[in-house]
Amino acid sequence: MKEPQKTGIFAAIALVALVAALLSQPQRSTVDTSGAKAMVGKELFPEFTDPLAASSLSLVKFDEGLGTLAEFEVRKDTQSGLWTIPSHAGYPADATTQMRDAATLFVGMKVLGLASESREDHVLYGVVEPDVNRLKVGDQGVGMLVRIKDSKDKDLASLVVGKEIANQPGRRFVRVPSQDATFDVQINTTPLTTEFGKWIEKDLLNLSSFDIAELGIRDYSIVKTEDRGLLQKLYDADLAFDSNTSKWNVKSWVAYQGREASPQQIPPGQVLNDSRLNDVKNALDQLEIVDVDRKPVGLSADLKADKDILSEKNADLLSLNERGFYPIEVPGTGTEILSTSGELLVTLNDGVQYVLRFGNLIGDQTGAGGSGLNRRLMLTAKLDEARFPPPELQPLPETIEDLKKLEQAAQPPAFSGENPLAPEAAAPATPAAPATPAEGTPVPEAPAPETPAADKPAGDAPAAEAPAADKPAAETPASEAPAGDAPTGGEAKPEGDGSGNAAAANSGNNVKLVAFQP
Repeated sequence: MKEPQKTGIFAAIALVALVAALLSQPQRSTVDTSGAKAMVGKELFPEFTDPLAASSLSLVKFDEGLGTLAEFEVRKDTQSGLWTIPSHAGYPADATTQMRDAATLFVGMKVLGLASESREDHVLYGVVEPDVNRLKVGDQGVGMLVRIKDSKDKDLASLVVGKEIANQPGRRFVRVPSQDATFDVQINTTPLTTEFGKWIEKDLLNLSSFDIAELGIRDYSIVKTEDRGLLQKLYDADLAFDSNTSKWNVKSWVAYQGREASPQQIPPGQVLNDSRLNDVKNALDQLEIVDVDRKPVGLSADLKADKDILSEKNADLLSLNERGFYPIEVPGTGTEILSTSGELLVTLNDGVQYVLRFGNLIGDQTGAGGSGLNRRLMLTAKLDEARFPPPELQPLPETIEDLKKLEQAAQPPAFSGENPLAPEAAAPATPAAPATPAEGTPVPEAPAPETPAADKPAGDAPAAEAPAADKPAAETPASEAPAGDAPTGGEAKPEGDGSGNAAAANSGNNVKLVAFQP
């Protein structure tokens, strides 16, 4: 083969190798050198202008020592509008304010400087994207990945937040996940926390110690078996707080010897430890949520277990056992999930009752002291029906006669004409209107009676005459006759239409009574 041919073959091979190298080269950033430099002074997410448009926030943080990722997500339900935490079994989040603060960090965020355009510098600036499939124990320079999306699951902002910049408070190195360039921005990472307690209402019961009216102590132990337990009761004590004396009183106290219950009384010379019981009230006021677990399927709201959760080798049942909760057959109520450390019934003044069942401690806290221990807890709420006795119901009428009797009993007593305020004086009778004779009937001549002033049409009546000397009229009390109801002169003027028949005018109306005294 001639030299020119060999040279051409080698050149072709070199060209193919060059093309292959270019095709196999990792994809670089979509922002070239000139583009990255042009970003300085501009907004990093110019299309993200409304923090209220954010409907979800996800955070991924890498623990370099353990080689594990802490993932956290808070999301707004599109139908109810409520915030929940999918990464923690959908627990309700108190996230309206904090979500707004987190989203506001990215609205108007400007690039203050360009740190690097090289991928090799990601470890240096701490902007390596956390990826569970690639990271391992000991990896360094891993940042925190933040993603904000709208209600349609569209990305509004995505950023890997890296190390703080020395001598520049509040400034950090950041990188958009799809780019190689590392920028310098001003950002406060306080709202970007994966700590569960920062996103919820930590107050477990949300009550004041002054709201507690009664405490019910259920002291028992559970003898552990393979997957269940045997209940051994020690005592039940129900205590009531008297707010007038600020003292505790025993409502009932029952001790158990095996299955035998024995009512007890406080021994002579002994009293309840009010100080210790008040400490219990204050501790209930300060209970805080540290973390939550999903309630097992088959466990109802009142902590009763159905047959599904009681099946052998049920993963949820084994998980409950590890936390200190066991299914126990309770006579009269069925199978309930009871706890190894007893339970406490807390009744409030408004009748709401909480049932707290205490399980095992979380982790090794032998040196944590007597307070501030993290313990598993199952909680349910119900109404203490004993504080609200049912009303006494009246029997329903079964016949028309029974219905008429009930209606008659409900009618007010008829007015007898007597003055209830002055029984010794009778109320003046209203003169009856004379009967109208039929047409053609002769009318005997008789002196026309005087028409009382009360029967004359309104506006035609002269001033009332003074009453007879033997029957003076007393003034009408103000409490019985409002101004304008009775005419001047001490004599009542019945309501009417001017026809003289006051009784007909008052038909169906409330009759106003005016008192007269001799």
